[in-house]
Amino acid sequence: PVASVEIFGHMPSGDPVHRICLQSCVGEQLCGASILTRGATVQEVLVPDKAGQVEDIVLGFAELEGYNGPTNFCYGGTPGRYANRISNGGFELEENSHEGKEGGRKLLRHNSSQNWEGPASGN
Repeated sequence: PVASVEIFGHMPSGDPVHRICLQSCVGEQLCGASILTRGATVQEVLVPDKAGQVEDIVLGFAELEGYNGPTNFCYGGTPGRYANRISNGGFELEENSHEGKEGGRKLLRHNSSQNWEGPASGN
């Protein structure tokens, strides 16, 4: 198994987006996955098909700009810190209250208020 990291591009804010590549041989063929630090986007997954030919099975883009388009921003996306709505915008965990930043809305969204315009790491 081999892992590598490279700069894939930069967000409009200038923050770098890295591509983390994980590779391994399946028989004689090199297979693997590439994950972007832009919201943990799955950019590529290379696996052998039924005939043994290695194919990319992810709908993705070769360039970061493809992911930043108005209709493509969720391609390859993975769920955020919580993959559902949080009732009343907050919750309690280990006797600590955690309130979201949703301006009084009843349901807290999946991600931060910055969404994709925020830091590439999703922080």
